[in-house]
Amino acid sequence: MGVQIIENGLYIDSSSPPLSPKRGQIWKERNVNGDLIKQWFWNGTYWLSTNQLIQKVGEATGAASSSNSALPHYLVIDSTSNNLFVEEFTVIGSSNAGSIYSNTDYWNCNLVGFGSMGVLEGTLISSIDTKNWTNSDTYKISTAKNINFFLQVSSASIKYRILVLSIVKNGSAPATFFLGQIKYRLARV
Repeated sequence: MGVQIIENGLYIDSSSPPLSPKRGQIWKERNVNGDLIKQWFWNGTYWLSTNQLIQKVGEATGAASSSNSALPHYLVIDSTSNNLFVEEFTVIGSSNAGSIYSNTDYWNCNLVGFGSMGVLEGTLISSIDTKNWTNSDTYKISTAKNINFFLQVSSASIKYRILVLSIVKNGSAPATFFLGQIKYRLARV
């Protein structure tokens, strides 16, 4: 059974995307049986899922010792043949009140993306440092908004996308517990 194309202003309901989409246009993607696969919107460049997803990237403890980094934490996303469009990266830090961060004593919190398991090189998506964190608060939050990073993979058959929270120490940064969170959408291949 074929799917009939129904177009109404900015909404289209069909098995294939519109040939000349308009920014903000909604496309309800259907399979050959007419079942809804996913709802997408056109951002002017990509078809993105209408629902924004939120995931904890990982947690890491930055040691106050001579260690230059904390163990990286991985988030493996099963996005079966869809790419990722990262919109926001947030880092939440917890340290003892009175901890001193400065231009020489701070942590870099890096969000790195990989297309599949076994890929050795990653792509830096966003980086947040703790240079300007105040030393009077026990909990600190920094957010990088409007990242709009498209994580593309080399093959549509690759099932997993991997995001890594990498923590790097600079100088004598105080011991800090980190939690990362991302907001992203699926992007249609």
